[in-house]
Amino acid sequence: MELKVIGLVCQENSTEEIAAKLGIGKRTVEGHRRNIIKKMGVRNSVGILFFAIKNGLFQI
Repeated sequence: MELKVIGLVCQENSTEEIAAKLGIGKRTVEGHRRNIIKKMGVRNSVGILFFAIKNGLFQI
């Protein structure tokens, strides 16, 4: 599920849009985003994007 959230974050989707696309609640998306940020050691969504590109999780 976190990989799907990463992909949608990298595609500039908002929390609400991600929740709707995955059929989960906004708070669940926020929890996934917090976990992703912690695991990646980044500070925000831009950090998620850079990490994902650098590590082959997302391509432009």
